[in-house]
Amino acid sequence: MIAQKYSLFCEKYGHVNEGITVDNAFPKLSELGNSMIANSSSVDENLALRLYDLYRILEYVAAYKGAVYNGLYDLDPGSLELAQSYIAQKKSGEEKSTLVFSDKILRFANRHYNLAKRALELEDFEANQKFAAQNGMLYELTANWARLLAEKEEVNRDIGILSYTYPAYINAAAPSNVPIEYTVENRSSRNIDGSVAILNENGNRIAPSVNISLNAGETKEIQLAVPLGVDIGQSGAYTICLYEGERVINKKMLPYTVEDSGIPLYAHLNNIEFVQKENGKSASVTFSIHNRTESSQEFIAFVAAYKDGELLDVCIEPITVQPGTNSFELSSNVMDLKDDFGVKLIILDNLENIKPLLVI
Repeated sequence: MIAQKYSLFCEKYGHVNEGITVDNAFPKLSELGNSMIANSSSVDENLALRLYDLYRILEYVAAYKGAVYNGLYDLDPGSLELAQSYIAQKKSGEEKSTLVFSDKILRFANRHYNLAKRALELEDFEANQKFAAQNGMLYELTANWARLLAEKEEVNRDIGILSYTYPAYINAAAPSNVPIEYTVENRSSRNIDGSVAILNENGNRIAPSVNISLNAGETKEIQLAVPLGVDIGQSGAYTICLYEGERVINKKMLPYTVEDSGIPLYAHLNNIEFVQKENGKSASVTFSIHNRTESSQEFIAFVAAYKDGELLDVCIEPITVQPGTNSFELSSNVMDLKDDFGVKLIILDNLENIKPLLVI
């Protein structure tokens, strides 16, 4: 069983299967874990998962070795004390800090050490020696890995930075800007001079960043306007990120649901570009229409150029609006004019409808 699990591990992670036996499995796989840590450029979730899978194999090995153990097991706390001391020193006395993966493996070491220690304190002598040997092997293994990881892992000093929103989720019609209260609680021992940004599910900022500064131990509340655009889904989640420079030091998920406003179409003027020509001036208008229905619709778009209340030119074009977001560009040309003029975009459902559906 142990050789089979090792073979699957090698296949999963692309390791060379050098073959193991019950007798050499523990030192050989322990050294493999040491080598994985030493050869890793960083300590991350991928490395932690590989070590955990290796640990699960070593649990079986330790169970077998413990079952056949004979003698008095000598439980030495030295490996645990060394790992604890090294990790505490690396955190430099910062109470609200963590070495995420090193601390996690150190908790495994503590658990196995305490299991072995309690077993040696019980009366059933032979069975307890075997159980202590089993957990002692795993304690030594995980304490060593925790120290080796701590040598490479960066200290996370941001766990004392907390954030909250009120409300905790948004339920509103789109398009709209929804006001919320965003609170940051700085429980760390350092001051923070940063900014707050709202990101959509693609990681893009959807609103201007807001600066925020907090002293150590300070709590501060700011107001944010969360935009719900017409092109978002019926539900989802934004991420409110607290930045310190370019580094994200806190994230807060903000779920949202979009109410049905009953309005099937939304239009947005993207840009107006004026171009001076020899015989006049033109205005190129780009705009988007979001169709919230499930079928395409036919409309007529007008770009009207005017000055001082006088209509100068009209560009008329039929457009087909598909479900979702559609982009269009129309141009209006005014002859013999070099001055600026106004532009209005009008969308009708037909030429006989004197009430426009949309005017921008």
